[in-house]
Amino acid sequence: MEIIMRERHLRVMKNAIAERAEEGGNPGRPSKRAFRVATVVCCVELGDTKALEFWIGRVRENAATDPIGDDEAIIEAAEYILEKWKDVENVHGQGALTNYRHRLNHSPAEHIGLAEIENAKRFQATRLYDITDRTWALEYC
Repeated sequence: MEIIMRERHLRVMKNAIAERAEEGGNPGRPSKRAFRVATVVCCVELGDTKALEFWIGRVRENAATDPIGDDEAIIEAAEYILEKWKDVENVHGQGALTNYRHRLNHSPAEHIGLAEIENAKRFQATRLYDITDRTWALEYC
């Protein structure tokens, strides 16, 4: 049962990431998805557990006034992924899955966290990390 659930969640998220890439992959561009849901997908792409947890919380907090409808499966998949990624970070340190190169291009290192950057560098140096693969971090679910 766990394998079936995992595969379903990964398929939903990979499809959402592919749609985002087709739309240009820019969170600032219009999307057919609600802003918060599009941002959750972006957080998954970046392997950013801190931001992912924050944005999932925002979606859940605003569910009554800003329903997400058909995108519920994406949020459920993101919650599943977050749970698995936290297990990875418990072993390898917070930020291990973060696309730190992308983050450094958009934020100062102090904002991201120097420890998180070091954890990401160390973890990703031991893996076949492909910066062009938007779904790379999903293999750690």
